[in-house]
Amino acid sequence: MDPRLRLYWADPLQLEFDAVVRERRPLPDGTGLVLDRSAFYPTSGGQPHDTGTLNGEPVLDVFEAADGAVVHRVATAGAEERVHGCVDGARRRDHMQQHSGQHLLSATALALLQRDTLSFHLGRERCAIDLPGGALTDAEIEALERRANEIIWDARPVEARFLTAGEAAALRKPPPPGSGPVRVVEIAGWDRSACCGTHVARSSEIGLVKLLAQEKVKPGTRLHFVCGGRALAECGQAMRRVEVLALALTCHPDALQSKIAQLAADAKTAHKEADALRARVAALEAQNWLQDAVRPAGVPVVVHDAPDADPLLLRAWADALVAQGAVALLGARAPRAALLFARPDGIELDLRTVLPAAAAAIDGKGGGPPARVQATGNRADSVGEALELARAAVTLALERGAAP
Repeated sequence: MDPRLRLYWADPLQLEFDAVVRERRPLPDGTGLVLDRSAFYPTSGGQPHDTGTLNGEPVLDVFEAADGAVVHRVATAGAEERVHGCVDGARRRDHMQQHSGQHLLSATALALLQRDTLSFHLGRERCAIDLPGGALTDAEIEALERRANEIIWDARPVEARFLTAGEAAALRKPPPPGSGPVRVVEIAGWDRSACCGTHVARSSEIGLVKLLAQEKVKPGTRLHFVCGGRALAECGQAMRRVEVLALALTCHPDALQSKIAQLAADAKTAHKEADALRARVAALEAQNWLQDAVRPAGVPVVVHDAPDADPLLLRAWADALVAQGAVALLGARAPRAALLFARPDGIELDLRTVLPAAAAAIDGKGGGPPARVQATGNRADSVGEALELARAAVTLALERGAAP
């Protein structure tokens, strides 16, 4: 399509237009309409396509075909030769704010940190740029965000025009050699970049750039951000979260960090105390079970089916029984069937040979080293059967001389 007929370049705020249908292309999931002119932006340059309607029919996708045609995918296409197009204005404005904000942020990262942008991602909720090198420091994050917003507050003109390949050679990212005319977007006095996307007319229309998080990626560091309306929504959500937390913790928002740190420390102490208490209770219970344990070849074997025991309790029981020289064959039923078998050191009993039949009984699988194995399965009603199978196998092994 002739660049002059890509209406989103001439005026990104033109959201309605009339056009002639030049071609209908069959697609696997609808029909592709090729028009003589269009205000619909096709997916390219990291920016998603516009949505809207053509003669009231929703436009599901817009893409540029290999032959350069802009194709508008609709579910069903009428026979009309002329169409009236309406572009979703909220989505267009959002993409303009995010894409212009990315240009601003990339130029600022280069100016302040000497880090060029490797790639750009415009997602449904957040945007991101990938920068070379390691994570940014808190001071670098603060300086980057501050300077980018200062450029926004300057309300600098943002203009797009076509340059020859020679004129475009001085851009932040020069086009490949041999390129034809290049569309360039310029933030006055700050950035000039080749770009085919839709952009604001002044930097102030970006509204706000808010940096959110960073993560390590293969090329370097991915910096997540939002602009404009997304930034406003993100800040609003953050404030509501703070208010909810402050109310729940009965403290001033400024005290949240210290309050949460104290709660984490208290929770850590409580977990340690609970573990110690669980171990003491398990040791007392183990002593009681040992009194009634069978002792093939002199080795106590404790079999216990605890329907509601959790994995932590099973482990505490196993540790207590093993510490007192017993073989532990333990099972539980909630939320799933679970088995835990353990033996003391010094007994030549490989519990890996005992587990398969027991695990099969509960329709499960598991594993572990010779002295300690475990399994989970789907048949909680068969835990008793599994423990009996394990008891028989352990008793036979010990009576055959596995015990010291």
